[in-house]
Amino acid sequence: MYSNQDLKLFKNISEKLAKEAGKILLAYKSKIQIKKHKLESLDIATNADYASERFLVDSLKKSFPSHSIYSEEGQGTGEKESAFEWVIDPLDGTKEYLRNMPYYAVLISLEYKRNLILGTVYQPEIKRLYSAVKKFKATLNSNPITVSSQNNLNQSIINVRLMDYRMPKIQLSRFLNILNNITYKFYRVKSDFWDIQSLCYVAMGATEAFIQPTSKEWCPPKWYDVASGIIMVEEAGGKVTDFNGNRIKNRDITKGIIASNGLIHDELLKLVRI
Repeated sequence: MYSNQDLKLFKNISEKLAKEAGKILLAYKSKIQIKKHKLESLDIATNADYASERFLVDSLKKSFPSHSIYSEEGQGTGEKESAFEWVIDPLDGTKEYLRNMPYYAVLISLEYKRNLILGTVYQPEIKRLYSAVKKFKATLNSNPITVSSQNNLNQSIINVRLMDYRMPKIQLSRFLNILNNITYKFYRVKSDFWDIQSLCYVAMGATEAFIQPTSKEWCPPKWYDVASGIIMVEEAGGKVTDFNGNRIKNRDITKGIIASNGLIHDELLKLVRI
């Protein structure tokens, strides 16, 4: 188990490491190299990904030697089992980073028995540090944040993760129907560069909702891409479920993701259940 004092320690160290990893990413921008092509030619890892991850893994091992680690590029992953597991994306938005866009971040989460208890998001280019810990208020640069109080769809803004060529045709047809439904119900329908930013926008009250259609056949985000954003929304007073209205468990994001301020959640669920 863990105490409130433990949570504060986890939070302080996570925030510190995220900022330091952000400095590494900024330093590597002038010497970036592609080190690995993954399943697709545009899905890549760079020397910056590996440098940031190496720093985070080594630092977490030093601070919490009994904890396990699950990281995008695999360094430190699977070396031990523990009720506490750190979930790391050392550079979320690698393609944007490579193209000199500011849309990237360091993502750190902590689970206890597969339940999220901490999330940290640091955006080095604009020096935004989002932080959420179970039982405590979510913050942005140490200032409390909360979800929007808007309860009317026609005055709400929603971010939608758009489809790509990998989506099966059957699911594409269903997604277009969902998109059609929400387009005529919401004030504005937008799409951001990355899922974590969309989740953080919901948490800080800048938008009212975010949806990410997924299935077992097509699930673009990985758990480390969204975990810190999910707890961010929840600890800011919002709600996150799958498309069936169930809380996301055991890292299963193959049934879609809906994040909202909670006030419009039930109405939004009706729009995606087609």
